[in-house]
Amino acid sequence: MSKCVNALRRLFRDLREGVVDELLIDILLSVNSFDTSVCSLSSCSGRISFICTSIGYEVKVHAKRYAIHKLLSCDDLLALIENYCRQCGSVLFLRIRGFILDLYLSSVEKLSHIVKLFPTLGVKNIALKSISDSGVVVEIVSPINIDIPLCSSGENIIKLDKKLCDIVLSYLLRSIHDLNVYRFGIWYKFWSNDDATLT
Repeated sequence: MSKCVNALRRLFRDLREGVVDELLIDILLSVNSFDTSVCSLSSCSGRISFICTSIGYEVKVHAKRYAIHKLLSCDDLLALIENYCRQCGSVLFLRIRGFILDLYLSSVEKLSHIVKLFPTLGVKNIALKSISDSGVVVEIVSPINIDIPLCSSGENIIKLDKKLCDIVLSYLLRSIHDLNVYRFGIWYKFWSNDDATLT
């Protein structure tokens, strides 16, 4: 059984269990249903995470305290920040990441479609993760990659106010916007067009 047939079965199982990112459901269904030579391996529509650590990396057990994959109100975000500032005994970082999509391609030739398409949609970060006789794995990732130190041992490092909230949520909103650009472009210009261009 091919890797992509297994990926589609896994996607349907995850859908039944309700563990698929809602913002990605239609994209993943399209990617995994179109062609058994292309399928998704992992994905995320973008997220805000709280990281409790002294050096900004997830080196401690349970360093990651919470992750948000959708927009929320400023009041709710500020309440979460204040809560985790109280809980974190060292430095609390707020981490913002844009969308990530890992794709399996059955051949290097399929990679040419990806390389042509995604830069035209504004996604320039395309990494080759692995290559073998069985296929290629590429990671398509948003350029949004931000860590903000919030507090240290309960003391604020920056002002925790609506301005901070607006900045943080604007980046998450941008990731959602980028996904929509991708959503409209990919099936019209990639899956159905050998040229893989937007012209």
